Amino acid sequence: MEISSAYRNSRRNTSILCGIGIAWAAAQFEINTISLGALGSVNIEAASIPILISILCVYTISRCTIEFMMQPNEVRRWPLAKIDYQINLYLVRFTFIVLTAASFARTGKMVLYMGGAFLVLALGFFAVSFLLMFFIMPLRLFIRKLTGRTSVASAAIEATFYSFLFSGIAYIVIFTLIGFNVFNPFDYLGSEYRVMSGVHLVIFSCVCLVVLLSFFLDGKFLRMVFAYVPVMIESSYIDKDGREIFTVGPNPEHPDYENRKNESPMVYTKVDSRKETAPETNHGEKLSI
Repeated sequence: MEISSAYRNSRRNTSILCGIGIAWAAAQFEINTISLGALGSVNIEAASIPILISILCVYTISRCTIEFMMQPNEVRRWPLAKIDYQINLYLVRFTFIVLTAASFARTGKMVLYMGGAFLVLALGFFAVSFLLMFFIMPLRLFIRKLTGRTSVASAAIEATFYSFLFSGIAYIVIFTLIGFNVFNPFDYLGSEYRVMSGVHLVIFSCVCLVVLLSFFLDGKFLRMVFAYVPVMIESSYIDKDGREIFTVGPNPEHPDYENRKNESPMVYTKVDSRKETAPETNHGEKLSI
């Protein structure tokens, strides 16, 4: 398998542009004019540079996404190709945050601070979610037991969902407090950053919230980009007794279908939670749904 040259070019342009944005944020160079070839040169203000680079980053990552999705499904599902695309996606997100902070204070220290904060918040999200599961799991088991449902697997899935949800809400609250200047993380950088006004914090908070919300959309978005298809699919039919029977079997559209097509599907019925009798599978096992 080989990725297309068009995708490689768009990926390269995205990486170069993000590198320029991060280098400018670290005050490594100045941009005063932009050459437009035969049209001449355009003088730009320092305040316009973050906006200009951000717009170009949106264009290049959009182009990169389109070129990636125009490749064969086998390439889009290739693990190395998926990692390569995600690196570019995270790089663009980090560039947005750095450019927002650098529009108020351009220093290498600011870039390092943003990089460390980006990493700590990313790891902290999963750490907090993991700790919350220890509190939510027993609660979900207790609530499900009151309603007559005893499935531990379903309770674990629900606990995972709520732990990620509460962690996300906590992060939204933190960035909102930053926007309202209740909590100012830039105070820890030194006295030279304490002159940031409330407007600066509002802009920074809004950009961080947009980036945070984009992470929550990654699931559906990346499934589309990577041409994801489930390994197993569920189907249903009505038997002669009028019951709705559900089956879970291999997906014919999955790349590994030929290796799994001989597997026996799981057959079950869904019953009311108030009933004590659990449904039976085609193997004679009891299921709690």
